[in-house]
Formats: sequence, structure tokens, C-alpha cells
Amino acid sequence: MRTKTATVLLLCTVFIMLLNQTLMTTAMPVIASSLNISVGLGQWLTTGYVLILGVISPMTAQLITKFSSRHLFLSILAIFLVGTIITMLNSNFWFLLLGRLIQACAGGILISFVQVSLLILHRPEKRGTVLGIQALVITCAPALGPTLAGIVIKLENWQALFFIPISHHVHHFDYLLVLVSKLHR
Repeated sequence: MRTKTATVLLLCTVFIMLLNQTLMTTAMPVIASSLNISVGLGQWLTTGYVLILGVISPMTAQLITKFSSRHLFLSILAIFLVGTIITMLNSNFWFLLLGRLIQACAGGILISFVQVSLLILHRPEKRGTVLGIQALVITCAPALGPTLAGIVIKLENWQALFFIPISHHVHHFDYLLVLVSKLHR
């Protein structure tokens, strides 16, 4: 049971971080108007996120070997929360971009971390199924981001987009730490 719970929580965490990757797409015209910037400049909120995600991801293997799962996971969550708080509380484009880039640093590490953690958690005969489910999460989250952003923008202001990841991480924080600490090292 503990393995299933850990798997679901890890997949939910990666889902939320990857969902965050494309939340800005639909909100871009509203954000650009609100910040009084061009949509081209505002596009860096999405482009910069994906760029940093790609640069940081290869570093994960080194981080996994140097740090315990607990410390690495705690750092990932802390980095992401700091980036989210910066984006949520600022109406200055450059601080918003800084927050997005900080979020991307955490997201880039998390994707590989979750994959390694899932491989450790599951027996060899279950790994294909679990990695297949992870692939579904990795592809669905960015696809749902623009739709969810459109709904949120219709109901609230664009800063409300950043309550989605914060609510998940705060709600499951203690439980995630206990489960991840049992993974390895």
C-alpha cells in the first residue's frame, strides 16, 4: 500500500510541476496587458521555463548520487515553492520571469528524480507499467495546462494560476517527505 501511495503522490507532484510549464500560454495576453509589456517579451515566461528545464535535467544524475533522496526532494519542493511565491507576489515582469526560471530549475530535477524513485520503489516486473503511467502524466500535464489556465483566468486574475502548485505541495508536504525518505540513502 505504501508503494502505491508514494507512486501516486510522486506522479501528482510531477504532474503539477509539468502543468505549470504551460499554464502561461493561455494567460499570456492577459499577463502582457496587465504588466504593460509586449506578448513577445511575455513569451519568455514560457520559453525561459522550457529552456531552463532542458538545461537542468541532465544535472539530475549527479545530484541523485551526491544527495539523499530526502534532501534532494526537500530541496526540489523548496526551490519550486520559492519560485512560485516570487511569481505570485510580483507584478513586475522581471521578477515574474525570475520566479518562473526558479520553478523550472526544480521541475527539471524533479522529472528524472521521480523516474529514478519509481524504479527503486517497484519490482522489476512492475516497472514497465509504472514508467508507462509516468509517461502518460508527463504528456498529459502540459496538454491540460492551457485549458486549466483559461478556466482560471475566466474566474480569477492571472496570479491565481500559482495557487494550484502551492496548494498541492503544502497539502501533501509532510506525507511526501515521509514516503520519499524511505526510498534510498
